[in-house]
Amino acid sequence: MGTFFSNISKLTLSKGLSIGLGLAATPIVARLYAPEFFGVYGLVSSVATWISAFIALGYYQAIPLATSRGEARTLTRLCLIITTVLTLIAVGIFGVGGRWVAEMLNEPVAAPFMWFVPALFLVDSLQSTADGGLAREGRFGTVSVVSFLNMNLARLLTILWAVFLGAGVMGLFMGNLMGTMVGVVISLVVVAKALWEKRENDDRALVSYAKVIKDHIQFPKINLWNGVLRVSTSRAPVFVLAAYFDPATVGFFTFASSIVSMPLRILGTSVSQVFYPEAAREWEEEGAVKRALHFAVKFQATVGVFPLTALALLAPLFFEVVFGWRWREAGVMCQIISFWMFMNFLTTPIMPLFLIRKEAGVLLFFSIAQLAVTVIALLLGGYLGSPRLALALFSGGTGLVYLFMLIKTLRAGKAQITANLWAVVKELIFALATLAPATVVYYTTHWRWIPIGLCVLGALAYTALLYWRDREIHDRVKRIMRRLPMSAGDESPAEKEAERL
Repeated sequence: MGTFFSNISKLTLSKGLSIGLGLAATPIVARLYAPEFFGVYGLVSSVATWISAFIALGYYQAIPLATSRGEARTLTRLCLIITTVLTLIAVGIFGVGGRWVAEMLNEPVAAPFMWFVPALFLVDSLQSTADGGLAREGRFGTVSVVSFLNMNLARLLTILWAVFLGAGVMGLFMGNLMGTMVGVVISLVVVAKALWEKRENDDRALVSYAKVIKDHIQFPKINLWNGVLRVSTSRAPVFVLAAYFDPATVGFFTFASSIVSMPLRILGTSVSQVFYPEAAREWEEEGAVKRALHFAVKFQATVGVFPLTALALLAPLFFEVVFGWRWREAGVMCQIISFWMFMNFLTTPIMPLFLIRKEAGVLLFFSIAQLAVTVIALLLGGYLGSPRLALALFSGGTGLVYLFMLIKTLRAGKAQITANLWAVVKELIFALATLAPATVVYYTTHWRWIPIGLCVLGALAYTALLYWRDREIHDRVKRIMRRLPMSAGDESPAEKEAERL
C-alpha cells in the first residue's frame, strides 16, 4: 500500500499547486467580473453539470475495472460512441431550444449562453473517459499535469478575455472552456498511446461491445441514475435560488461553493482516483477494504480538515480581504454550507466501494434520500424568502445524510468505524484549537489584519502539531529530507499498524 500515499501525493501536489495559483488569480477574476455575471455562468454551468450525469451512460467508470487492455479499449470506444450521440442530442435540446430552457428556469438572460451546455458536456465526457483510462493504466502523473493545466489555463484565459475583450459572461465561459480543452487533448493522446501501443506479451484479444455492456450493466442500469440524483442534489441550490432570488444571489452562492469545494476538488478527487482501483484489488484479494479505507479517511482528515474548518469559522473575513467587500455575502454563504461540504469531502471519495461490491442500489437509495432532503430544505427557505435559511437547512440536512453514509461505507468495507471516525474528530479538535484565537479576536473586535495573522500562526501551529504527533508523517518527512525514495514494500510503522484496522 506504499504506492497508495505516493499516488495520492502525486495528484494532490499538482492540484495543490493549481489551487494555489488559482487562489492567487481568483481575486483578480472577482474584481473583473460582477456577481450577476457569476449568477448567469453558475446557472448555465449547473445545467451542463446536471446533464453530465449522463456521461457515457456511466460506462467510463468501468474502465478502471477492466481486467484486460482489450476490455479497456472496447470500453473506451463505447464511451466515445455514446458521447457523440448524447452531444448531438444536447445540441438539439439546449442549443436550438435554449431560450425555452432559460425561461423555464426563470432566467431568460441566460438564453444566449445555453449553447455552451453541449460544449461543456462534450469536454467533460471526453475528460471523464480519458481519466478512466489513465487511472486503469496508473498514469497518475498525466492526471496531475492535466489537472494543473485545466485550472490555471482557465483562470489565465478568463482574465485575459476581460482585459482585452471586456468583462462579461462570455469571458467566464470561453476562458474555462478553452483552458479545459487543452487538458482534454493531452489526456486523450496519452490514453490512446497507453491502451493501443504494442507491448511484449500484448493483450490484443478483442472484447465485444455486447460483452462489456452486459458485464458492466450496473453502471447505466443503476449507477447512472444515482449520478443523476447526486448531481441534482448538488445543483438544486442554484436552480432554487434562481427561481426565488435575483442573479446576484445566485452569483454569491456559485462563487462561495467554488471556494469551499476546493478541498474536495484537490484532495477528494485525488483520493477517489487512487482509492477506486486500490480498493478493488484489496476486495478481490481479501474480501475487505480495511487498509484502503483507513488510508483514504486518514489522508483526508490530516490534510483537509484544517482548511474547511477555517472557512467554516472565518469565511466572511477571508472573502472581504481577498476578494473585496462586495463578496462578503458570498463568504457568509460559504460559512453556512461548510458543514455540507465537510461531510461531502469525507464521504464521496470512498463511496465507490459499493460499486466494487456490486451494490449500486445502496448509492441509489442514498441519492434519493439526499435529493429529498435538499429539495424540501431549499423550497422551505425560498418560500420564507431567505437564501441564508434555505442554505442552512440544506447544509444541515444533507450533511447528516452524508454522515450516515460515511458510517455505512466503513461498515461495508469491514473497517473499524470508531478508529476511523476518531481520526477525523482528532484533527477537527486540533483545527478548532489552533483557529480559536483568530476566531475570538475577529468576532469580538471586527478587526481584519490581526485575525488574519493569528490564522496564519494557527496554520503553522497545526502543521507543527501534525508533524510532532503523527509518526507516519514524521517518518515520511525524514525520508524525503534524506532523499531516500520509499519502495512499495517499505512501509512505515504507522502503515504496518494500519494492517489491523
